[in-house]
Amino acid sequence: MKLITATPEHIARLGDHMRPEDRKELELMCPYQDYRKTLQDQWDTSVIAEAILTDDGEVAGVWGVSLAEGLPDGCGSIWMLATPALGQVSHSFLRESQRAIGRAHFRFPALACTPWRENDLHLTWLKWCGFYVADYGHPHFLGCAHVWTPSNSHRNDGDDGSNSDRRSQPV
Repeated sequence: MKLITATPEHIARLGDHMRPEDRKELELMCPYQDYRKTLQDQWDTSVIAEAILTDDGEVAGVWGVSLAEGLPDGCGSIWMLATPALGQVSHSFLRESQRAIGRAHFRFPALACTPWRENDLHLTWLKWCGFYVADYGHPHFLGCAHVWTPSNSHRNDGDDGSNSDRRSQPV
């Protein structure tokens, strides 16, 4: 598994092969536009976006942190969308996710998101990464948050959270 800076090609491949649950989540987020436009908007507003690749270079998913209206200063909106190929690298991606969350916290002391309550893969990932999940009674979405503290820091020394052409080392 490799995590690399996401490119327009990765986003297009993700859109072509997205898991049905992820497509449904995007459709619920913005029901009046095509899910591909919502995916593109998510990527366009991201300050971090990394493609999750299998050992063969297939796009297994993309995760990132975007700027979102309505969030307080210092809070980024974390997201992850996947293809069925994520199953091929799920264990190594979960192991790398702790460091990825640490990189995200270099930019944002707090991370938040609202995944579709029926997207079990997203909820499992968020819980694995230490996110607090709350049900505020919305019919489709749950609230999730993660706040950086020294005790949950997984940042690497010298890692500034930059996403510019740096490849993460496979686990």
